[in-house]
Amino acid sequence: MKKMKKKNLILLTLLLVAIIIILVATLVVKDNSRSKNQQERLSKYLEKKAKYFYEEIYYPQLPNMVDEVDTFLQNFETTGISLSINVLIEQNTIIEKEAKENMVNKDNNTPCDFDNTKAIIYPKTPYDKDSYNIEVRLDCNLINE
Repeated sequence: MKKMKKKNLILLTLLLVAIIIILVATLVVKDNSRSKNQQERLSKYLEKKAKYFYEEIYYPQLPNMVDEVDTFLQNFETTGISLSINVLIEQNTIIEKEAKENMVNKDNNTPCDFDNTKAIIYPKTPYDKDSYNIEVRLDCNLINE
């Protein structure tokens, strides 16, 4: 009889440990998923603003500023053109109030760093208005950063 009670106690303990592990794993996965969605939301917003700046403001001005647009943009093919949130605000691509509302970590309600959060535009051949790649770097205290 004692062996049976001891065996049941061990099984019950193992079952409780398994349930606790499952609960913790579920919370971690849920937290990572939420952070991932936030990261996507913030990245898309910044990418959209950088795309607008490059295609509608920066690129159209280049022929007035440099003789050879292709040669000029080729210089940024590997280093990129860095656009922080503050630069986009200065260039009137983003309104500061809009940036403060959108570029926020919703988990802890802290704003992204406006100097370190940036989109980097890498022009590529044939150096047309829409020939580039964008890399977004977030500094928003997200879990997956």
